[in-house]
Amino acid sequence: MSLADIQAVIDSAETRGTQSLERYARKRLPEATDAEVLDAASLAVEIIDSVPLFLARAEQEARERHLESVVSPLLGHLEHYFLQPMDLIPEMTQGLVGLLDDSYLVLRILQNLDRGPDRFLDWDLDHPL
Repeated sequence: MSLADIQAVIDSAETRGTQSLERYARKRLPEATDAEVLDAASLAVEIIDSVPLFLARAEQEARERHLESVVSPLLGHLEHYFLQPMDLIPEMTQGLVGLLDDSYLVLRILQNLDRGPDRFLDWDLDHPL
């Protein structure tokens, strides 16, 4: 996996600032105060920033459990989607807001890997989702 490429996409989106996330949060949370909107945008940035860590941890866990043949292709698809320039909400035009759908997909797939009889990552991904 190319976590460096994913980090580069995140860094590029972050250089454009959080204004797009704040506008998105304001639209989705019309009753929110300015402080709540800033908190929501900040939380979204934390979640987006955590994606490379989650993917690296999943890759490490797959190696340790000898599940690479099953998990690595899935992680490869997640990476491809994250790096895809045009997707549901393109980060090329939407900045950090464009990484929300990518981050959601990564977290949702990792959450589903945890649903087996033996938890895969044993992380509580419900809160960020």
